Amino acid sequence: MAEYEGDIISLAEANTREKGYASEGKPCTLMVIESKGNQIAIDPYLGDKDGKLTWGATINHSRNNENLKPFVAGKHSDRPRIFLVAVHDIPETVEFLWNYNDTDWECHADSQTLPSEN
Repeated sequence: MAEYEGDIISLAEANTREKGYASEGKPCTLMVIESKGNQIAIDPYLGDKDGKLTWGATINHSRNNENLKPFVAGKHSDRPRIFLVAVHDIPETVEFLWNYNDTDWECHADSQTLPSEN
């Protein structure tokens, strides 16, 4: 299990940061979720004291071979937490993968198409 940690921010701030990361040449890995009826984003760059991506944000994407599924703890709180949990035993030599756009849990993690603000 890995936690997708970071700074919890509004969608407006997420859009601003996304543009800044693009201008710096950094991959943007903001995760957008719904919490307390609002869409918020988790910025993993600010989850690490050195401004590096947190470990959970470095796990790669697979649409068909994911072996991790996201779980949102405290979804209706001010500080929701996202955990990537194994869906089965994963051998040591197998890469961790999850589907960034898994609609089963109503999360959108592809920051290239952040939802627009309402």
